[in-house]
Amino acid sequence: MTMREGMGLFRGKRVDKLAPGHWVFGCLMTMADGGIGILRDEKRNGESVTGFPVDPDTVGEFTGRSFSGRKAFEGDIFHVPDEERDIEIVWDEYMLAFMGVGTQDHEDTWLNEYSDNDLFWIGTKWDKPELLEAAP
Repeated sequence: MTMREGMGLFRGKRVDKLAPGHWVFGCLMTMADGGIGILRDEKRNGESVTGFPVDPDTVGEFTGRSFSGRKAFEGDIFHVPDEERDIEIVWDEYMLAFMGVGTQDHEDTWLNEYSDNDLFWIGTKWDKPELLEAAP
């Protein structure tokens, strides 16, 4: 992913000692040490916690779409029952758009070709990498 820092909604897997591997959602930011983090205002034990360091390889931006009631982020994998295939959500630098790429056929599909109930979330490429493995 090309880092598109800003006020959009992003997610990433935490790398801090308190909750390693847990997803955090918020704005993308650069941490004081130069690492990538997610900015999320919340109160914990009376103190404001504003930034969490995340693994930059797991950062994905919200596409602005939801399918079957779930927000779609880069790196999500959805099942498309009508097409009998799974797609990974990716940012296409050439098209400047989020696309669905078939996990087996690698064909691109515009996300706007799907209605809200056409896709069903089955995981992420980080939590279920086996969904991206080539078919036998």
